Amino acid sequence: MAYHYKHAALIFLGLSSAQASAGEHQDRLAQCLIQSTTQDDRNLLVQWMFTAMSAHPLTSELATVPAPKRKAITAGATVVFEKLLTDTCGRETLETMKYEGTESLSKAFEALGSVAMQGLMGHPDVEKAINDMASGIDEAKFQTMIDKYGR
Repeated sequence: MAYHYKHAALIFLGLSSAQASAGEHQDRLAQCLIQSTTQDDRNLLVQWMFTAMSAHPLTSELATVPAPKRKAITAGATVVFEKLLTDTCGRETLETMKYEGTESLSKAFEALGSVAMQGLMGHPDVEKAINDMASGIDEAKFQTMIDKYGR
């Protein structure tokens, strides 16, 4: 059973490429996950995603998360995942696994991940960082592309 929790965690990070078709049970699980998490839970899950991604060689030199902090965030996220999967949304988790397969957990956790990321992406400092990149895009090149392919 530990495999399923690990799989759900990977899915939440978006590291799984499993394609599951939406089903009734999966939709109910997604709604339960979203409705059952507090803003603090979501913030913790976003922090966990960040610390997990910062472990990758491509990003590890950009952000250093001290080991004790990483361990504390991971422990907190584990508690949230475990509570959601086995308690708060236990019935929905079991029904999804039983009727739609463990792969269907992916879409439910993608929905929670999306909701959790909304707060992060909507923060003014993050929007500014995104706009900094967007402001460097040459609009004339887009117009050239439209003129070339849009007619």
